[in-house]
Amino acid sequence: MESEKGFTLVEVLVSIVLLGIIFTSFYGLLVQSAQTNTVSRTMMDLSYVAQNEFELMKAKGQETSGKTRIQIVEELGYTYRQTSSINGSAWLEFSKTIPLDNRRIVLRVENSPSALNRVIIEVFEEATIDSNTKLEGVLRWG
Repeated sequence: MESEKGFTLVEVLVSIVLLGIIFTSFYGLLVQSAQTNTVSRTMMDLSYVAQNEFELMKAKGQETSGKTRIQIVEELGYTYRQTSSINGSAWLEFSKTIPLDNRRIVLRVENSPSALNRVIIEVFEEATIDSNTKLEGVLRWG
């Protein structure tokens, strides 16, 4: 009897199923990688916005010229919201929205008579839930 060379239908089907399983697992990996990349890019953008706002605050805080801290911060486009208490310290709280980018910035400045005050800047992206970043620093006024 002569042996025929080639693949049987069962061998071809098994190889197709195996290739399908392999490609499906790689597809899941690619989707997860794309989602992680998007979140990382968003966080980096929000961190840049927070850093930029801190630098603006730093520059504006040097030129006080008899203005109150509330007036100085409002000149940067913020709206005064309230005075709150965090860990027993009084904080001035401001907010600003950036409609074009669909972002909201919450700024908290420690309200103490000292020239050095802690500053907390939180940037939220309204389009996606749980996309926010927080920057904390110390600002010298005047």
